[in-house]
Amino acid sequence: MLSYCLPYVLVRKFSFSLFAFFILSFVLGCSGGSSSSTATPAPSNLVYQQTTVTVTVGQAITTNTPTVTGTVTSYSISPALPAGLTLNTSTGAISGTPTAASAQTAYTITASNSAGSTSATIQLSVIIPLAPPSGLSYSPSTISATVGQTIAPVTPTVTGTVTSYSVSPALPAGLSLNSTSGALSGVPTAVTALATYTVTATNSSGSTSTNLQITVNAPVPAPTNLSYARSPITATVGKAFTPDLPLVTGVVSSYTVSPALPAGMTLDSTNGVIAGTPTSITASANYTITATNSGGSTTATVAIVVNKAYTTLLDLGHGTYIDLMRATTTRLFSRDADGHWVLWDYAAGTQLVSGDQFPRGGGVTWDVDLAGNTLMVGIPGGVQVFSANGNLLSNIAIPKMNIPGSNWVPSWLKLASDGSYIAAGSTDGFTVWSPAGKLLISRSGDYHLAKAFATPQQVMVAQGPAGQNVIETISVATGNSSVGPAFSGYFYSWFQDGNRFFTNTGSTVWVYSSASVQEAIMTSPIAPVLLDPDPPLLNFVGQGNWMTFSGGSSTYVYAVGANSPTVTYSSASTQSYLIPSGSMLAVGGVGAPSFVVDLSGSSPVKTNLSTNPQAFAAATTSQLFLAGSSLVVDESHQHTLNHGALKAIAGSPARIALSTYDGQITYFLAGNTQPDGSFAHAASKLQLSDDGTVLGIGYGNNIDFISLPSQSLINTFTYPPGSYTDFTMARTGTLFGKRLATTWQVIPVGGGSPLFSINGASQPISFSPDATLAAISPFGSGDNMSGSYTVNVYKNGQIQTAVNGLLSGWLDNTKFLVNTFNQFPTFMTYATAVIYDAGGNQISTSPIPQLFPIQSASGNQVYSPSNNIIYSLSSGSPTWTGPAPVDKNGSIAGPYVVFRAGTQVVQDTY
Repeated sequence: MLSYCLPYVLVRKFSFSLFAFFILSFVLGCSGGSSSSTATPAPSNLVYQQTTVTVTVGQAITTNTPTVTGTVTSYSISPALPAGLTLNTSTGAISGTPTAASAQTAYTITASNSAGSTSATIQLSVIIPLAPPSGLSYSPSTISATVGQTIAPVTPTVTGTVTSYSVSPALPAGLSLNSTSGALSGVPTAVTALATYTVTATNSSGSTSTNLQITVNAPVPAPTNLSYARSPITATVGKAFTPDLPLVTGVVSSYTVSPALPAGMTLDSTNGVIAGTPTSITASANYTITATNSGGSTTATVAIVVNKAYTTLLDLGHGTYIDLMRATTTRLFSRDADGHWVLWDYAAGTQLVSGDQFPRGGGVTWDVDLAGNTLMVGIPGGVQVFSANGNLLSNIAIPKMNIPGSNWVPSWLKLASDGSYIAAGSTDGFTVWSPAGKLLISRSGDYHLAKAFATPQQVMVAQGPAGQNVIETISVATGNSSVGPAFSGYFYSWFQDGNRFFTNTGSTVWVYSSASVQEAIMTSPIAPVLLDPDPPLLNFVGQGNWMTFSGGSSTYVYAVGANSPTVTYSSASTQSYLIPSGSMLAVGGVGAPSFVVDLSGSSPVKTNLSTNPQAFAAATTSQLFLAGSSLVVDESHQHTLNHGALKAIAGSPARIALSTYDGQITYFLAGNTQPDGSFAHAASKLQLSDDGTVLGIGYGNNIDFISLPSQSLINTFTYPPGSYTDFTMARTGTLFGKRLATTWQVIPVGGGSPLFSINGASQPISFSPDATLAAISPFGSGDNMSGSYTVNVYKNGQIQTAVNGLLSGWLDNTKFLVNTFNQFPTFMTYATAVIYDAGGNQISTSPIPQLFPIQSASGNQVYSPSNNIIYSLSSGSPTWTGPAPVDKNGSIAGPYVVFRAGTQVVQDTY
C-alpha cells in the first residue's frame, strides 16, 4: 500500500518510521494508488424575501434575509446601500434605519465561496416620512336626509395624504362612507334622530377627525296647490318685469318648467320665481311649472306673452298721483296710485331703478320702505330687494305674502331701520330674511294682524300671537323671543324711532317705552282715528320726544308727558292729516295751505309748503320732498324730478307735441326720439298743423297759437270764465273752431271776426284736411238715445248736406265717416259705419266698431285714440294694436302712432 504514496527508493533513503510515513502520506495526499477526494461547489439560487422595498427615513426596516443553495463564504453588494442600511457579509441580511431619502435603485447582492458565486437584485427606495393628515372637514357638516331619497354625495376636504377613512358610530341605514375617498352617499332607509358621527382620516403617521350631524326624516308628502300670483304675464322686450312668485302648500325641493320660458326669462329652480328681461317677441303661450319633492309633484300653468319694445319719446316718471315717498340722505323712493315706483338719485335727478307693484286695489296692502342701503318692495307672493344703487339683491317668495284674491288676508313686511334685514308676518308665521334672500328666522304663529317695528337688533311685535296687550320682542341674532309686561288701552302705533308706542281708549292716550314702561297718560284733544295706513295718513303721530294730534282745523304738538300742547297750529282745512318722515311731520288738509313741522330740536319749527302733499319724505331738515299730484317735488330746492302725468298729445306728418303736468310742452320731429325743443306752458289740449309749424294750445279760458320751431306767439284768444270749453284747429293751421257753451265759432288763427257760428252742437267740429269743409253733429232728438242723430256739412258757413248718424271724422278732403244706429222706441244701438262723400252720397259701409274720434291713417285705415287701435275700413279688423290706453290719448304722426304706455310716451310704426 505504501508504494502508492511514495517511491520505494525515497522510503529506503530517508528511513522514516512507519508511523511518520503514514502521517506525511495523509497530509500530502496521494498521487496514485487506489485513494480519492470531492471538491466544494459554488453557491446558487440566491433569493431575497422582498425584491422591491420602499422604506422610510428614520424607521427601522424589516430585516430582508435571503435564501441560497450551497455554501457561502461571504456576501457583497453593489452599489452601496443608502445611508443607515447595511448588508451582513456573513448572512446576506439587509437591515438598519435609513437616514436620508434615496430614489429607487437596483442593488445587486453577490454570495460567494472559493468555487464561485451567485447574485440577486432588489429594488430599494427610501422616502421622506408622511405628515399626519389635518384639517378634515365636510360641507355641509349638517345633513338632513329623507327616507327613500338619495342624498347629494358629500366629499371631504383634508390636508395631507390619507390612506383610509372610517366613521363611528355606524352611519344610518342606507348611508355609507367610502373608505378610500371619504365620500358620504346613499339612500337612507329608516328614520334616524339627529346624531353626531365622527369621521377619521388616517395615514401611517397619524390621523385627523371631524364631526357630521345627520338626521333622517320620514318621507315628505308631495307638494300641492301650486299657483302663481300673476297669470298672464305680459312682458316687453328689453324691460325687466315684476317677478311672478309661487304659492304652494308643502315642501318643494326643485321647480322645473315646460316648454322653455321665452328668451331672457328664467325660472329659479330653488324658489320657483319667474323673472328676467325678455329679449325677443313671443306669442302668448301656456307654460307648465312643476314643483317637486321626494314625495311627488304638483303643477301650475302660467300664460306668458312678450310684446315688442316701443321707442320711448318721454319718460314721465309717474303717470298718476303719487301716494307714498321715502328718503335717505342720497336716495328718494316714490310710488303712484298705479303701483309704479321709482328709486331716484335726487342729487343727479336720475332714475336708478323702477318697477310696478300690482295688482292694486282689492284691499291688498303693498309695503315698501327705504333705509340704509336697502330698498324693499312688496309684490304678490313676496318681496323684491334692491341696493341703494338700484341693483337687484333678491326676489324672496314668502308663503301667503300679499296674495290678492277673494280669500285675501292681510300680511306685512318691515325693513329694519338700518336696512339690514326684512321681517315678514302672515297667518303662516313670522320670518326674517337677509337682503340677499337668506332665511334667518322662522317662527310659527298667526302674525298677520301684528304691528311691528324693526330695529337693527330686534323686532318688536304688538297685537301678535303673544297677546293684544303685550309686546313680543324677537332677537334677530338668535331668534329668541321674550314678552314684556301688559299695558293699558289698545295699541295704536309706534313712535317713528321705535323707542315708544301709543295706546288709547277713546280720548285717553297712554305713552309707553318700548319695554312697556308707562311714561305718560293724557286726554287727547281729538279721538284718535286711523285715516289710511297706506299711505300713512294719520291723525296722531309720535316722533322723538313729541306727540302730534291733528283734527278738524287744528294741529296740537305735545312734549311727551306734558298735559298741554307746546304749540297749536290752526288751518282753514277741516280735514287735516299728518304724514311723518323721520323727525319731520307734514300737515296736509283739503283746500288749505300745508306746512311741515321740524321736531328734531327743543321746540317745534314750522315751515310752509308750496303745495298740499299726498305724500311726503324728509332726509334732513334741508332735504324735503313732497308729491304734487304726479310730480316729485324737491321742496328744499324748488324743482321737480319728473314730468308727471301726460295731459295731451298732438301729432302730424311733420311733428309730435306733448304736454305734461310739470307745465312743459315738448315737441319732436316725426320719427326722432330726441326733442326738437320745449317750453313752459300749462296745456290741457294740443293741436298741430300738418306741416308742424302751428301748434294750438288750450288751457284755462285761453287758446294760444305758437309758431314752431321758433316758439313765437301767433295769437292768443281769451274768453270769460266758463265760456270756452273746447277747440279744434284745422290741419292747415289757418282756422280753428272754438266752443262757447253750446255754440261753435270758426275763426282765423291769425285773428279777426268769426267766419260763421253753429248753434246747438253736441260734438266737436271737424275740418276737412284742406279746411274747405266742416262737419258737426248738432243737438237733436237722438241725445236722449231714443231718436236720431244727424251730421251737417258746412262750406263757408252754409250747410251743404246732412246725413243720419253721428260724425266719426274726415277720411280725406272728399269723404267722411259716420256712425249709424238702429232705432227703437226707448233706445238706440250701433248699427254700422257709413262712408259718405262731401255731397252726402253714401259710398260704402264699413264693419269697424263704433269709433269717435278718429284720425285717418295711410291707406284704407283709421286710428282710434280711444282704443289705441288702427282698423281696416274694408275688413273692420285691426291692422295695428297697441296696449289698452289709460287716458284715451294718442295720435297718428306720419307713419307712427304716439301714445302713453305705462309711464312712458312712446311711438311705434304701423
